[in-house]
Amino acid sequence: MSLARCSVRLAAVALALAASAAAAHDTWLAPASAGARTLQLELATGDRFPLAESAMPRTSIADARCLDAQGRRSALRIAEIAERATLFSSPALQRGGPLACWVETRPHEVDLTDELVDVYFREIRPQPPLVQAWAALKAERVAWRERYSKLARIEIAASPDAAVPASLRTPTGRGLEILPLADTVLRIGAPVAFRMTLDGQPVPQQSVELVSDKSRFGLWHTTDERGEFRVTLPFNGRWLLRATHLVAPTDAKAPWESRFGTFLFEAR
Repeated sequence: MSLARCSVRLAAVALALAASAAAAHDTWLAPASAGARTLQLELATGDRFPLAESAMPRTSIADARCLDAQGRRSALRIAEIAERATLFSSPALQRGGPLACWVETRPHEVDLTDELVDVYFREIRPQPPLVQAWAALKAERVAWRERYSKLARIEIAASPDAAVPASLRTPTGRGLEILPLADTVLRIGAPVAFRMTLDGQPVPQQSVELVSDKSRFGLWHTTDERGEFRVTLPFNGRWLLRATHLVAPTDAKAPWESRFGTFLFEAR
């Protein structure tokens, strides 16, 4: 193979990987530095949690806030955009929690080839009606165009065994949110109930995956009619719940609409 043809092939592969990552990668919010006195969090993006690969640009951030147990909201401010993560800080918030924090991104559009849509579907597991809708559009040679936004949320307990107030587990009412029910302590070996909402409303029949920072093998669940599901955490560490809510276009010229949601927590 000539050098020119090799370069073209490598460029095509790079573009395909970039498009795939733009469509189905994970974005999560995590503690940044255990030594800092004030709260520091990092927003990271990668093909699969917990491997961070890129930072979110400043222009992509729509909202970033924390909520404390007294119901006070504090803004998270971008302190630094590093190579693999966007660092947020809040001088008004001291470490020690409990806190609920989130970052919401602005909508973006992406185009995918049919082959990349197949990969995307394997990563998010849409329900059969969505798969059928895409099959019908593909048969008419309609290309995939998608408009997506993300909401990454984290829960920080005062201590590993402490309960988190139920007030910190209230949806913001914007985006796809995955939150524990009531004041359940997130312990290993015990069933934990979660609820998924979209713009504050329960999301039934939605696929959601539980991923550990210790293993690339995820555990899939489906929400019930109340948008709820239960998981049992097999071992300690950081866990990420990830889901993508997808809506088929009503017009062939309109994009698919998707909302990504992640929730990071630690269990012992």
